[in-house]
Amino acid sequence: MSGLFDDMFDFDRDGEMDSFEKAAEFNFMEDLLDDERSERRREFSHIFDDDDDDDF
Repeated sequence: MSGLFDDMFDFDRDGEMDSFEKAAEFNFMEDLLDDERSERRREFSHIFDDDDDDDF
């Protein structure tokens, strides 16, 4: 095992990751990253708000 979460996703405990286990790990990592990105977007959303009150 070499990945960060490999042991957690080695469901059959054979010491090797099959395609289902790799896909589950990938999906988990993608969900973690999406949650982090969403949180960052919320934190910085005020910077990118389009206000119609701009007087240009």
